[in-house]
Formats: sequence, C-alpha cells, structure tokens
Amino acid sequence: MLWYKAWLETRWRTLLFMSIMLFSLFQAHFQGHLTPGPGILFALPVFWLIFPAALAGSGIATESPFQPAKGTQGSIYFTLSLPIGRLRLLAGRALFGLAEVFAVIVVVSLVTAVAFPEIRNAVTLADACRYGITIWLCCSGTYGLSTFFSTFLNQQWQIWATMGTVFLSRLLIGSDLFIFRAMAQESPLITHTLPLAAMAASLGIGAAFFLAAARVVQTRQY
Repeated sequence: MLWYKAWLETRWRTLLFMSIMLFSLFQAHFQGHLTPGPGILFALPVFWLIFPAALAGSGIATESPFQPAKGTQGSIYFTLSLPIGRLRLLAGRALFGLAEVFAVIVVVSLVTAVAFPEIRNAVTLADACRYGITIWLCCSGTYGLSTFFSTFLNQQWQIWATMGTVFLSRLLIGSDLFIFRAMAQESPLITHTLPLAAMAASLGIGAAFFLAAARVVQTRQY
C-alpha cells in the first residue's frame, strides 16, 4: 500500500519527465545532433541530476502531484498511524523513487536503441548498460539531497531547493565537477569504462543525505 501511495504521488511526474527526455532526443535526432559525443549527450547530465528531485517523494508526508501545497497534509497522520516505523516508511518511499528512476532510464534507453540508428550503430550493448548504471548511481547524490529536503520542506520548495543546489554547484564549479564529467565526456559511451570513483562518491553523498533525512524524520514532531 505504501508503494501504491508513492506511485499515485509520482506517476505523473515520472511520465512528464520521461516525455520531456524522449522529446529532447527526438528533436536532437531530427536536427542531426544525436551522437555519442559533443552535443546533446553533454547537455544530459543536468537533466539526469534534476530529474530525481521530483521523484524523491515527500518524506513521510503525502502531497498531490504538481500542486504547490503548503503546510502539512492531513493524510500524514493516517500514514504515521500505520503499523510501520518512520525509518522503514522513509526507506520504502525512497527505494520506490529509485526504482522509478531506474525504470525511466531503461525505457529511455530501449526507445533510443529502437528509434535512433545513429546511436544503435555507434553504441554497444555493454556500453549502453554501463551508461545506464552510471546515470542511475550518479543520480543517487541528487536523489538523497532531495529526500533530505523533503523531510522539512513542502513539495514545491523541495524541488526548487534541489534544483538550486545543482545549478549553483555547476555555476561555481562548472562542468569539471567529477559527477558531471562521469555522465558526459568521461561517460562509458566515450571511455567504454565505468567511472567508479564518481559513482562511489555520488552513492556516498546520497547515503549521507538519506541518513540525515532519517534523523530529521525520527526527531521531528508532526
């Protein structure tokens, strides 16, 4: 039931961002810019880092999708009354969001392989799998950050805070940030190897923010 509630909250966001991603790829295809090199693939990291922010759920709250609601939703008290601990509740919702991110990556990759011969002929199956794993794990840092914000911000500010942090990091550090490089010029589509250091660092960042989120959820009074 908890996963079903999470799906009801995030299903339209999932479909929206999947549609945006596919539209961007088709547009690049018709413009002749869809190649595994400089071009749209170097612009994708920002999208892949922002996208998980909308799927990190609402902590243990329940909010309507696309509705900039403010304050605590009434259904949170029903959720808290369920025979499940707050940590398990937060972890379950977080895992469901990660599964949604993975599903979007798989669907987009399959559509790309079927619809775009320039990618299908230039990218091997092994490199495509490495790229998908890289994207998923490099998203974990942003996802953990959004999960942390979700424990004390409403849905609207949670997403804005995460997006602002990502853009500020890119503005201050630039595209040389290792996580950006791992999904662009140093991605498996270019190097044919996994950027293990960037993946491990992003996973560690995500885990740290999740632990901070768990601490907030366990100590906050609702």
